[in-house]
Amino acid sequence: MASAEVAKEEVLELINIPEAKFSGKVKLDERLKSDVISFDGVKMPVASKLLSLDDIALPEKSLIQVTSDSLYFASEALSMMVGLEPPTEGEVRIGEHNIYDLEYDTYRDGVVLVSAWPNLFSGTLLENMTMFTPELEADAMQMADRLGLTATLAQLPSGYQTRIDESGTETFNKGTIKLIALVRSLVQDPAFLMLEQPFLSLDIPSAELVAQVLQEEKHQRSIFATGYLSPQSLQYDHILRIDATGEGKLLTNPAMNEQGNV
Repeated sequence: MASAEVAKEEVLELINIPEAKFSGKVKLDERLKSDVISFDGVKMPVASKLLSLDDIALPEKSLIQVTSDSLYFASEALSMMVGLEPPTEGEVRIGEHNIYDLEYDTYRDGVVLVSAWPNLFSGTLLENMTMFTPELEADAMQMADRLGLTATLAQLPSGYQTRIDESGTETFNKGTIKLIALVRSLVQDPAFLMLEQPFLSLDIPSAELVAQVLQEEKHQRSIFATGYLSPQSLQYDHILRIDATGEGKLLTNPAMNEQGNV
């Protein structure tokens, strides 16, 4: 079992956005804030097709679904916004800045991704929720309660101090691991929260709680979610819809029949 300090370094290494892609030309005086994300002439080859996102502005502090007939397109769009892969043509901007002109540390601090199958790390459950940052412990326990984890954790002999292995699968099912990862992401207070298939592997009660939290949290940050399925109670403010040819369009105030239901 790795020590807390070693484990923390492993966490940072695993979640870091590749630094080489950020030029650091633009230096901000404060943390990144929620702002409009724009696609201007963006083109990106995806699975023998061409993803095309042009003249699209995604409003700040909104809950936005990113969807496509093939999730390859939606995942690629999310990857570009996260900063994992710059487009071959065009620009992705936050406010007036190309995201790849920002400083790496600034972007990493403000943009958080939760993958479809998130990882846990060697350490205690609470260390996993706080990224080994003790001052976030109270926030993490409060967020865990909002996401319905309290009853599950109460069944563990050591509760929040339960030590887990590197995957967490010996202690928790995939749905619980996803909820723990959501706690971890939200207590970091990112300006942009990127969720890859957030309802995958969740049961209906858990999915409804996540939907409620996302509806509340969108007033503090921009939230993007890929995937086909969403709880009936969840209403997205916008849908970035990418058709079978790879052409993207922003739908505003979508009707519920545009969404799948859990």
